[in-house]
Amino acid sequence: MSPANELAELWVADNLNVEAIEAVDITAWRTYQLVYFLDRVLQKSPLPEGNVERLSKMYPKISKAQNAELRLRWCQIILKNNLEAEYSKVKEFLHSQGKQKYTLPLYRAMWGGSESAQALAMETFSATAPQLHVNVRNYVKKILGLEVE
Repeated sequence: MSPANELAELWVADNLNVEAIEAVDITAWRTYQLVYFLDRVLQKSPLPEGNVERLSKMYPKISKAQNAELRLRWCQIILKNNLEAEYSKVKEFLHSQGKQKYTLPLYRAMWGGSESAQALAMETFSATAPQLHVNVRNYVKKILGLEVE
């Protein structure tokens, strides 16, 4: 886990050490290592201006992942850094599944974020509510301050 920790530290720096970042090869990393790396980045978010965009471009394996664990964390990073240009990824993820494990943390992050993140939460919930299990739907309603069935 040390390489994941060290790489996360490099990404949270005000002045990115691109050489050091490029020296770390994540192509062979297992999913649990990528998850750990993203958890560290999330803990240290918001990152300095532009770092998340650069991270996204440098690691399409992460930013375009189809793995739900990676997608959840990437969406949380997008929200914590208020990266509105990437909000579509949050929306797509919530439209693609309705598991409580992934849904609730994202709605909490949206509701605790900017006005635009809160608007995204309401818009996404309106569109996805019918596909959610009634319990998940009620939990999301509580997060959003809506009346529970």
